[in-house]
Amino acid sequence: MIKEIDKLKVPCALLCRDTSRLSRNPRDNLIIADRIFGDDKTRKTIGKVYFLGDNFNIQEWNDGTDKKYIVDKLHGNYTESLETKTKSINGHILKLQVGIYPYHPAPKGLEPTQFKGRKVLKQNEKMSFIRKAFEMKAERRGHQEISQYLRRYGDIKIGAKELTDRIFTNTVYIGEYTEKNTKQNFKNLLFLEGKTPIASSLWDKVQHTLSKKGRKYRGEEERDIFEEKGRIEGGLLLARDKKTKMTKK
Repeated sequence: MIKEIDKLKVPCALLCRDTSRLSRNPRDNLIIADRIFGDDKTRKTIGKVYFLGDNFNIQEWNDGTDKKYIVDKLHGNYTESLETKTKSINGHILKLQVGIYPYHPAPKGLEPTQFKGRKVLKQNEKMSFIRKAFEMKAERRGHQEISQYLRRYGDIKIGAKELTDRIFTNTVYIGEYTEKNTKQNFKNLLFLEGKTPIASSLWDKVQHTLSKKGRKYRGEEERDIFEEKGRIEGGLLLARDKKTKMTKK
């Protein structure tokens, strides 16, 4: 947003729901304030800022507003967002500790439901297609084929490039989750069916297939480099035939 504002030849007007939507860090807070007042060797590229105040009344900031008030307000928004984030993380951890998956939406094939006063995950009508996708991957079927299968039969729109991250390495399917901020790992997610959607044996087969695929690609890359730089004395180039034996070329 700031980059686009700086391209303008005349000051613009910004519209936002509230001032907390203007930025999320102290650096951008000061940059926005400077562009309202034309301070710190910057042009005055923001003429007015309109936002909803108390009782949903439209309020305005401009170069006639006290700059200290604007800077303090923006900084207050920043510190409040940090506190909210901390509370949110702590709340999620408390839920994860008792086996509750607190995020929305749930992975494909799963959805939250209430059971004995507690929120748990349950399998929905798409889970059978997700399980079939795991089975196809364990059989070393290609991502493009699996993506087309999910789209055609399960009405699950996931691109081939997204399958690894969103499906095949998503540990929620085996009842585990690692909290992204604290890196804490939880292995006790609750499911209505009383068991994980993907069996550990099938999960392990898929992870093995994925790792072998990675080693295969790395091996091919290493061979390409070797063949490119593999000239030896006498001008001979070492190359691999179809059976990967070393031959003179």
